[in-house]
Parts: sequence; structure tokens; C-alpha cells
Amino acid sequence: MLILFDIDGTLLLTQGAGRESTREAMLEVFGTESTVATHTFGGKTDWQTLTELLTAHGVDAET
Repeated sequence: MLILFDIDGTLLLTQGAGRESTREAMLEVFGTESTVATHTFGGKTDWQTLTELLTAHGVDAET
């Protein structure tokens, strides 16, 4: 069995679905979109991307 994970868009293009869902979640939970529109998502895990976005908005990602 082969299981592939495509975390950076090299195998599957989602037309920005990940970015849009991240933007909506940030807005709903933290009241801001932070820098989602201009942030680089490629080559990173979801956790790394979220940590960077929260840090850019002054939120400690560990809490």
C-alpha cells in the first residue's frame, strides 16, 4: 500500500481551498485574517503555517 501526503501542492491543486479555509478559520477564531492573503503556504506543514500566521498577528501559537 502506498499513501501519499501532498502538503505543498506538488501533486494536487485545490484552487486555494486551503488558503481560504485557513482565512475563514483565523477570522472566526481570532477575529483576524492575519497575513493569510500574502503568506507562503508551499513546502510547509499546516502546523508550521498556522504558527507563522499566529506569530505575525502577535498570538502565541503554543497557547
